[in-house]
Amino acid sequence: MQYSIQRLSQCAEAERSAIAGPGRDVMIGNADTCDLRLHVSFGLPDICLRIRVEDNLCVVENLTKDPGLVFVNGQGVYGVAQLDDGDAIQIGSDQFAAIKVREQDQPIPVQPAPEPTQVEAPPIPAIRRILETRVINSAVTRHHPCDPKWSEAEVLEYICDQHAAFLFVNFRHAGMQVPAEHVVVEDLFQRMPAEVRAIYSLHAITKPDTQQKLKIYAGVKGRDAAIWCIPETDSDACLADAKLYLAWFARPSVLSMALQESPKEFCEPLLKSFRLLLMSNGDPAHPWHLYAKPETALRLSEDGELTASV
Repeated sequence: MQYSIQRLSQCAEAERSAIAGPGRDVMIGNADTCDLRLHVSFGLPDICLRIRVEDNLCVVENLTKDPGLVFVNGQGVYGVAQLDDGDAIQIGSDQFAAIKVREQDQPIPVQPAPEPTQVEAPPIPAIRRILETRVINSAVTRHHPCDPKWSEAEVLEYICDQHAAFLFVNFRHAGMQVPAEHVVVEDLFQRMPAEVRAIYSLHAITKPDTQQKLKIYAGVKGRDAAIWCIPETDSDACLADAKLYLAWFARPSVLSMALQESPKEFCEPLLKSFRLLLMSNGDPAHPWHLYAKPETALRLSEDGELTASV
């Protein structure tokens, strides 16, 4: 039994695939000796995973010692996992597929080999067609749209309808009046010094329905003043933890910088109460991005709803 490990992104033909079979392992990583080299390493080890066939089973082994770096069908691999025909493999931002080689696809001894047939990549879960994933460190994963045309509004509808999403808004920085009838918590900056309160405020909008929240968000969009949140447990716990990191939640650009540049020891407690954070930015190539813990799996359900599960 053999499996063809195929890269899903554009590449030179020599980098397209490698065959794993009995006595023939496929190594993936950064080293020149690897059968398939990663296009983007992000400081990953020279050899990240081994794919082998034994006892009529194909298995992948995570050699990075970090379960947040290797995924099979969106699920983190803690050591060794079985691969089935069509499974999607992700290491960092590189994506591969495991395709079982059928007997009819293999050369027949003594007879002329048939014309090679192109093995099609398996259908990728819809979420993988719209999001690219980058592992920042062992505490933070960043997701952004593959195509900037994939509307932020569609993502917002998914997370608002599927999850108890709420919105942090810095109305003062946005230069807007606080819509008191929709605000469910007091200004988290009210105990800060006057010179800080002159610049920043922070209100959490948790109870209005999806359309009300989206209407409020439309007024502050593009002003570096709003962060969408999916609580890990409940809104009260998120608000309590947010008070410990108040300055970081006041502006999306500041929080994004903190998550991408700070060490794991800082990011881990900052994200503890949140399953997902969604922010907009001014980059036309990546108009919005999501931050999550590495073990949070993002996917589209059969009904077409974006889900974030652990």
